[in-house]
Amino acid sequence: MTTGGYLLRLLGASAVMLLLHVTLTFALYQAIPANPAGFLVDMQRAKPDQIAKAEKALGLDRPLVEQYGLYLWRLAHGDLGIAYQNSTVTYVTGEREGKAVGPAVVRAALVTGSLVAGGAILALLLSIPLGAVAASRPRSFLDRTILAVSLIGICTHPLVVALLLQQFPGNRWGLAPPNGYCPFFGTPGEPAKLDYFSLSQDLGCAGPAAWASHL
Repeated sequence: MTTGGYLLRLLGASAVMLLLHVTLTFALYQAIPANPAGFLVDMQRAKPDQIAKAEKALGLDRPLVEQYGLYLWRLAHGDLGIAYQNSTVTYVTGEREGKAVGPAVVRAALVTGSLVAGGAILALLLSIPLGAVAASRPRSFLDRTILAVSLIGICTHPLVVALLLQQFPGNRWGLAPPNGYCPFFGTPGEPAKLDYFSLSQDLGCAGPAAWASHL
């Protein structure tokens, strides 16, 4: 099989798996017995017309096949809709108002990518010198110590390592901020307001130095 044919098969299999995944996700949410309109109105106190408008705003009044088709169409165009949290329905027009999920996912992905890249750089800055030192003194006490610490770090769950680093270098020793995130690019400003979609770690700081210290 040629390389082009292999890539086409790989892309086709990935597309099928992705379609199965989103279809399963849609089916699971449809199987939940609770009415999604309860995210927009109080089901115990709301009037029937208010519940009907909430269901219409969510598209629940449409046939299931149409809901699934609209779900796939929006997903293919990067439209993840409006989050249930903190969204409302205008009862005059029946339209739904709130914050879009897509931009929040993009912001979170950029922060995650920044942390992954910074963590990789930090790991290289630590591992290369330590590896060189250990290789220069094989079977020495220093070599065995570096190996032992490395094995402990690899075997320990990352969340445990994170909590230990937050507790000791952050809270107790004051060597680094115990929490928070500062973007690498940008100018310092006011801290973001804490709501469902803001980055709660956004402290209003920015720049390489602030980013590195919080990393």
